[in-house]
Amino acid sequence: MGDVQIGSRIRQRTADTARIGQKLGHHRDLERGADRAARVVMSRADELDGNAYDTLTTAAAALEEKHPLAAALLRRAMIEDTLNGAKFKRYRYAAKHRAGCRTCDAAIDDYGDVPSHDAFVDNLSLPYSSKSGKIAGVLAKAS
Repeated sequence: MGDVQIGSRIRQRTADTARIGQKLGHHRDLERGADRAARVVMSRADELDGNAYDTLTTAAAALEEKHPLAAALLRRAMIEDTLNGAKFKRYRYAAKHRAGCRTCDAAIDDYGDVPSHDAFVDNLSLPYSSKSGKIAGVLAKAS
């Protein structure tokens, strides 16, 4: 595969990821568009940009009551982005998102193919088990 093809694929992937945020962002009235927004999240969860915390935090809060699994996936994306990028200033928010995931967990009857909250936390903990106390604090919150 040539450099041009690789560049084209990277640009397309970036555009696709941006479109997810745009789709969620267009649902300013998520009360009315909650079902559609939840479908977007569920079908493209692996493409969520956890760095888009303004959009994702708002969407997660709006979806939590009727679509707790979608809300949890949005929060997971933000947690992973924070920890993977070692974004220390966001650790307290990651801890809050973790607590939100735990709240959603109580309302989720069927995770389907998505890892349960406990499995997510266990998998998340592995790469960070020997890291700083701040990361351990994020991982320990609301588990």
